[in-house]
Amino acid sequence: MTQVGPRSFSDIALLEWAAQEDRTILTHDVSPMTLYAYELLKLGKPMAGVIVVPSELGIGLALKDLELVLECLSQDHIRNHVQYLPL
Repeated sequence: MTQVGPRSFSDIALLEWAAQEDRTILTHDVSPMTLYAYELLKLGKPMAGVIVVPSELGIGLALKDLELVLECLSQDHIRNHVQYLPL
C-alpha cells in the first residue's frame, strides 16, 4: 500500500487535507487522530472518514475486516465517521 498525502502534516492538517481530497484515512493511531476527527465533527467541519486498525490486530483479520468495510461502506457512508476494527 502506498502512503498518500503529505508526510510532514500534523494529524489535524492531514484530516483537513483528506476532507478536501475526499480520502479516507487508514491509521493505527487511535489517539490523537481519533480525538482530532471527533473534534472536527463537533465543530461541524468536514471529515472524510477514519478507519482505525489496532496495531495488535493480526494482519489476516485486519485484511478481512477492511475488505468487508470496503464492500459495505461507500465513501458517503464513511465520511464524517470513525470506524474501528475489528468489526
